Amino acid sequence: MAAVRLPIGSIVSVTLNSDISTKTSKIGDVFDVTVVNDVAVNGTIVIPKGAIGHGEVLFSAGKGGFGRAGYLLLAMRSLDISGKTYLLDGRYRVEGRDKNGATAATYFAVG
Repeated sequence: MAAVRLPIGSIVSVTLNSDISTKTSKIGDVFDVTVVNDVAVNGTIVIPKGAIGHGEVLFSAGKGGFGRAGYLLLAMRSLDISGKTYLLDGRYRVEGRDKNGATAATYFAVG
């Protein structure tokens, strides 16, 4: 079977296996995730639903002055699939709510 590559910028939906917050997480903390949906390329599943992945906290900033929301920058580092570990370079930035109740933007990119 020929190797299939996941294109840069592909979306991999995951769920955290434990809570992460700006109050408890610090730079360098590692965490596990589970893939939510199969990821396919040209009809071939390259990342199956249920695969376990590993990530790292790159940055954590709690709430700031003047009502500024806190935020986390997380990186996906690897996925375990069929007994093999595959390296990833994915980023996810999430911001909390500011004191006005507005939800800040988030983005997700995997390559």
